[in-house]
Amino acid sequence: MIFLGDTHNIYPIFELIDIYNIRDSNIISVGDINIGFQHDIIERANLAAFNEMAQETNNRFYLIRGNHDKKFYWDHPVGLTNIYFMQDNTTEIIEGKKVLFCGGATSIDRKKRAPNTYDENERVEVDLSIKYTNIDIMVSHCAPICGFPHFPFPAIVEHYAKNDPELKADILEDATKLQELYESLSPKPKLYFFGHFHRSNTITVNETTFKCLAINELYELKTNEK
Repeated sequence: MIFLGDTHNIYPIFELIDIYNIRDSNIISVGDINIGFQHDIIERANLAAFNEMAQETNNRFYLIRGNHDKKFYWDHPVGLTNIYFMQDNTTEIIEGKKVLFCGGATSIDRKKRAPNTYDENERVEVDLSIKYTNIDIMVSHCAPICGFPHFPFPAIVEHYAKNDPELKADILEDATKLQELYESLSPKPKLYFFGHFHRSNTITVNETTFKCLAINELYELKTNEK
């Protein structure tokens, strides 16, 4: 099982698969592939090419949505054989492990990107009415409060917040929702993967190892982690 950080385009994935000769693998993207902001004909052609590459390499890709992805493509997934659009608050058994998926995040530059490359439905959506059991791995795009040093906000967030008064509150709300979801899990998952922050970072909180993936970072689970 391989985890993939933000790529902000489909085609870096082709390069990574080729460079590292990745075959016969389950690959989980933590979001921000930049799906949905071109004309639908172009998007579908790109996804068809992506699926063809996955077929040729016998890889299976599990995608969650980031803030640089359009939720429409998760609500109305294109029928592909080797590409799976994982819905928020859903689980999948992959290589014998139960994985919980929850995408979404707040774009700090949303005022700048709107309306052409910004999705108003980008935020985290958590369903706490679902009672999950025996989750081995959790995957989200941004992170719960305990999983990454969100605060104090970095200078870049403060910069964008000057023209977006609700920005910091929305970022905190997303992190809080994921924190509530994480805290609802019993027992806690051993592993938690996310992206969004464009840096590689690993911390352990209680019994969970939180791994933030940098742009284009690949992380393959070691035998002792499986």
